Amino acid sequence: MKHELEVDAENQWILVRFRGEIAEGDALALMQRAVQMPGWTPACDRIVVYEDDSDLNQLDVASFERLSAGLAEFIRAHYGDTPSRSAQVCNDVMKRVLLEFWVNLTEDGYPAKLQLFDTVQEAKAWLLRERKDRDGRD
Repeated sequence: MKHELEVDAENQWILVRFRGEIAEGDALALMQRAVQMPGWTPACDRIVVYEDDSDLNQLDVASFERLSAGLAEFIRAHYGDTPSRSAQVCNDVMKRVLLEFWVNLTEDGYPAKLQLFDTVQEAKAWLLRERKDRDGRD
């Protein structure tokens, strides 16, 4: 697969890098692989990076709706009641419009909290803040 997937057990997140054309089933296929990888636990949040060469043009509104439904079902099955977050990273203006639609589409009933960022560093900082707030740590 042209996309990259890495489980960082120490930081408890999955790093996904989309490269080239992104098909409707790619995100779910990557999640199915991730849960089988050493180091994955339901505590692993996701950092999803849309690289400069990634192509979202194959996805329309109906594709995003089906993708959202499939991922929601998968997350509920594999994460259960564990709080789940997905940091979406993209600094391309045209792709961000589609990703903002995706984030807004998931606001009601989606089992993971989604947020959009310009950099991986911002995404990691957000995940760490979210965990700190959830755990009530200073």
